[in-house]
Formats: sequence, C-alpha cells, structure tokens
Amino acid sequence: MWCKESSNFSVPETVRGPPCNVYISNVSEEVLSLNSTVDGKYMCPICYKRFANKGNVQRHVALHSREKWECEVCFRQFFKKMLYEKHVLTHSTEKRFKCEECQKTFRTSSNLEQHKRIHLTVKPFECDTCKRQFSVRANLLKHQGAGRCKKPSDKPIECGVCQKVFQKEFLLKSHLRRHTTERPFVCDKCKMSFKYKSTLIRHVQLHNGIKPYSCKICRKRFTHAGLIKPHMRKHTGEKPYSCPVCAKSFAHKHNMQRHTVRHSKIKNTVCAVCNKTFPKESRLIYHMRTHTNAKPFACGVCEKKFSHRQNIIRHYGRKHPGDTYECRDTDASVAKDVWENVVRNMNPDAHGDVRITPD
Repeated sequence: MWCKESSNFSVPETVRGPPCNVYISNVSEEVLSLNSTVDGKYMCPICYKRFANKGNVQRHVALHSREKWECEVCFRQFFKKMLYEKHVLTHSTEKRFKCEECQKTFRTSSNLEQHKRIHLTVKPFECDTCKRQFSVRANLLKHQGAGRCKKPSDKPIECGVCQKVFQKEFLLKSHLRRHTTERPFVCDKCKMSFKYKSTLIRHVQLHNGIKPYSCKICRKRFTHAGLIKPHMRKHTGEKPYSCPVCAKSFAHKHNMQRHTVRHSKIKNTVCAVCNKTFPKESRLIYHMRTHTNAKPFACGVCEKKFSHRQNIIRHYGRKHPGDTYECRDTDASVAKDVWENVVRNMNPDAHGDVRITPD
C-alpha cells in the first residue's frame, strides 16, 4: 500500500513562460526560435499556443495586437468594423424593410430577402436523414452539422422529473436546469450566479445602465426586447392567461400559476366552535379571537389590558398623554398567534368536543 512517508518522489518546479503583456513588436526572432523547444513546435509567447512552423506562430501573434470592436449591448467582439456596424443594427428598434406577403419588417434588406424564402410553397433543400426541408441551404448545412440531425423517434421527448413534453432535444436540456441548483454563469461585478447565459447578459446590462429597448407609449426602457410585450399589457389591459379552475384571467403567466395553486390548498372557512362561515380563511382567523379572553395589549403605566391595539392607543391618548405606547404587535400578528394556539388545541377529545384554550 502506498503511504506518504514511504514515497520517494519530488514535484518539479513549475516552468513559467513569459508574461502576458508581451506584444509582437517586443518579440525577437531569437525568442521565437527558443519557443520551439517543446516537442519541436513553436509557441506563442503570449498565450503559449503551439504551432508547427514559425510562419504560423508569427501570424498568430499578430492577432493579439489586432483592433477589436465590442458590442455594448451583447458584448460580442468583431475584428472587422464593417461586421461590427452590421451587427449593431440588429439591436436597433428601427425596421425599414417590409415583407409584402406578411407585412413583417426587418432592419436590413438581406434579412428581408432571406425571410421571403419562408413563403415558398416548396422548400428546395431536404435533409437525407430526417427528410426535414429548408428554404435556405445554409440552414440545412447547420442542421446537418455538429450532430444536430437525428432520426425522428416515435417516443416523445419528455422531462423525467415533471413529464413536460418538448419538441426538440435542446429545449429539454435547457429545461432540466430548472430542476437543479446549478448556476454556472457568474457576474464578475456582484458575483450573482444565473442558470442561463442570456439572463447573465441582461443582468450585466443593468450594471452598465444599458437599456436599448423602450415602450412606445410610456417610454419605459428595458434590457431585452422580450420584456416589452408583457409590459404592453398594462396599456392594453390584455389578460391572456386564464385559471383552469375558475377562469379568472391574468396578464402574466406566473401570476396565474400562483393563483391556481390556491385552489388545491385546503382552507378553513367554518368556525369549529360556533359553526359560523366566512368567505376567507383570514376572516376566520380574526374571528377566533372572539372565542378567547385574550387581551395581549398591556398598558405599561397602569397595567390595564386591551384586546385591540387601537383601544390601547386611545387609552394612552386619554389617560397618559405624556407617555408613548411602544409595542411591535399588531391586531393581525396577535390574531395569527391566537389561531396557531387554537389549531394546536382543536383535536377532538374523548367526547368529540373541541377544546379551546384561551391565551
């Protein structure tokens, strides 16, 4: 058995390369030649990437000094100004080119021409594996590359946790993160972590004050174009999400889902003492105080007790105007405490009666 005391090995010192602030103008032919000592390959003195010959490493080192243009919205980098300027237009809200078929508008004429192909009745490019058809050859090549094309299966693409069904495999992979605590994308400024890269990008835009999209009515600005559509419902009054139980409508899906959960919650609306019925459980909780002799609000001057906060405040104003009543309890918090105490003692006894223990 190996043990630390009996082992006879030594860890070699780490060989450090040149500092990362080395530029091509500072690298001589002699330095480039010395970098060929690792497996007979030349090494970049900046990033230590290896190449088969000196010409390749020289061309590579030149890339480190190339001028770059970075998009202020999505932080994508470009080495050609023309490509950068074309990319910036994709974040613009102005759309000047309109499709005559469907009236959809586009920012560039090339995007419009590519869009027109979707109106073709026959898509000329077909995948030999899955028989899926495409209007654009580039989309077919993208579909066939990197293992994206898969033979159609009769089995549905289903989440093993919540049984939600998806049309595509990559949508399932993205969905599975919802069932985990994994947050691989971390903000460099505040160290907040996110499950999705797109969420991180929008978060970083908040740090930089970048909100390129605005509402045409109230001019409120947003970091993402997708946030404008749900915001517009405030102006239109649209409520597209309905509760499947009571058909109540909501403007946002998460509000509808939170509301629907309440239907499955067991609510107590009948008083177990006097059988009085209430429309809401909160009313019953407040009512239960009437079945106790609880007077939780005590005067700190004359020790007189009251059942409600407003009564003791009125008492201070009349009897002790020079003193101030200090208590964090409210009628709601007291009612909640009484209710919890009542629930603990509402188990039927041997005679089937309900025992109420006053505070």
